[in-house]
Amino acid sequence: MGSYRDDADGAAITLNSDGTGTYVMANPTQADIHDQLTWKKEKNNYIINLNDSNYDTPIDARLNEDNLSLVGDEWPNQSFKRVHGDFDVDNFLKKQHAKTNSSTTKDTHSKESSTHARAALKKWASDHHKDTSEIDNLKAATDLSEPDEGWAFVDDNGTEYAIVRNGKVYPRPVIDGDTSSN
Repeated sequence: MGSYRDDADGAAITLNSDGTGTYVMANPTQADIHDQLTWKKEKNNYIINLNDSNYDTPIDARLNEDNLSLVGDEWPNQSFKRVHGDFDVDNFLKKQHAKTNSSTTKDTHSKESSTHARAALKKWASDHHKDTSEIDNLKAATDLSEPDEGWAFVDDNGTEYAIVRNGKVYPRPVIDGDTSSN
């Protein structure tokens, strides 16, 4: 199948012809994510199963020419571009860290990517029997008082639904259906 990269999230995925593969994501402050996976073709899509205890729901993968899109109940939408030629996962991760370290924006100090923070929020919502349909529409913002405080998820009106720090979800009353306060 090939290798695909998502430079915005610092992630890459390699799909081998034998139905195995690897998903990696650079993390600026903790160990990088480096998960083995299996995949299979199902009609016009592919089903990916990560060997990761945090994501036990299959991920739907859609291939359109050189673009691979991942969507799932516990997984935020993620888009990858095909890599033409050889692809070295370790070199990719090293370059992602160099890019992060050379940047001066405050969100480079975040403990995790917004993609994984959103996935943690979706998993929390699902585990707590909350509606997960709106989570992909929420904006992830890092304009908290300290840049390493995580990601605030807000709607178009600025209502805060949750803060996610290092995979831990801190829900706000609105996510529990109590809109009397934020």
